[in-house]
Amino acid sequence: MANYGKAKTDTITLAFSAIIILAVAVFGALALRSGIRKTERAECMKWQGEADAFKTAGYYLTSWQAAQCAHYGININAITK
Repeated sequence: MANYGKAKTDTITLAFSAIIILAVAVFGALALRSGIRKTERAECMKWQGEADAFKTAGYYLTSWQAAQCAHYGININAITK
């Protein structure tokens, strides 16, 4: 009987540990996703300012930059190459 109680305690500890690890992983993934979105939006705002500042100097965006900003609904007046 003594082994049954220890096995039950070990199972509960293992289950609790798995839940905690899963919660930390989900929280980390959500935080990472949010951080990436904020960074990408900030890059688009930076490129928008650069496009305005250097519009006569032939400023352009690459296709991936234009696609990134279009994804967030940020319009940049620059040529796409």
